[in-house]
Amino acid sequence: MQQDELLQWNPGGRFDLVVTDQDSSSLMSDALKIYEIMWKEYKAVNTVVLMPGSSGDYTMLDLYSGFPYQNGNCEKVKEITLVDKWVLENEGTFSRKSSFP
Repeated sequence: MQQDELLQWNPGGRFDLVVTDQDSSSLMSDALKIYEIMWKEYKAVNTVVLMPGSSGDYTMLDLYSGFPYQNGNCEKVKEITLVDKWVLENEGTFSRKSSFP
């Protein structure tokens, strides 16, 4: 990033990254790689990676995130968690009604 871009950067912001084309056999590992890049390169802790449903069904999106300060991770992202699913019916809804920010 350029110096003027860094002045506008907010690593505490919310980052929702949508993957539109994905091989269903590598969903979690790809979501982990994306989260790791956002964390290591940009220190963006509040990142959610949205990917086509794990069943390959495009009627829902899986929402993955990491928690670099939990479970003794000490700022290292070792895993990601499926925090919810967005069901693309009617106006759309979360399947778990999670309290994830």
